[in-house]
Amino acid sequence: MRCIVEGCKDPHDAKGLCKLHYVRNKVYGTPTPIKSCFGCKKEFVWDTFAFMNRAYCNECEDLIRRYWDWLPSRLQTIQSHGVTVVWFINTLIAQNFSCAICGLQRKDRKKLRNLCIDHDHRCCPGTHGCEKCVRGLLCDFCNLLIGRYENKPNLFDSLSIYLEKE
Repeated sequence: MRCIVEGCKDPHDAKGLCKLHYVRNKVYGTPTPIKSCFGCKKEFVWDTFAFMNRAYCNECEDLIRRYWDWLPSRLQTIQSHGVTVVWFINTLIAQNFSCAICGLQRKDRKKLRNLCIDHDHRCCPGTHGCEKCVRGLLCDFCNLLIGRYENKPNLFDSLSIYLEKE
């Protein structure tokens, strides 16, 4: 016999629920609770297993699975900026898989993993930003350049004067 939750194909216990839906019923009072998607924040009926230990709607889960190879090897780098994996993927797509400043487009997924999340250092001076101050994805070179500019804006004026001396 199968679980009484529509679409679930797992075997059930004496109460008609599989282990997943039994636990959800015990914790949330219903085997299919309404949750807010960790990726897009839309509410949905959570009737599947957690994906990456989070409640994702089907659209966000499909998006993450489709672009999994394009994500940084350490997902903590995304989350430490206060954004989600879904934000990272959507930004990557919006930027045409390229750096937001120089437009360097990389076809190689492994090299693209080096894209950095840029944030406004006036808001968050450290190495990680927050959801309010992230701006886009940059290649290593442009990220270093903009970081230097934000920390020492006069440096580039001095650089221009130096180069004109020749």
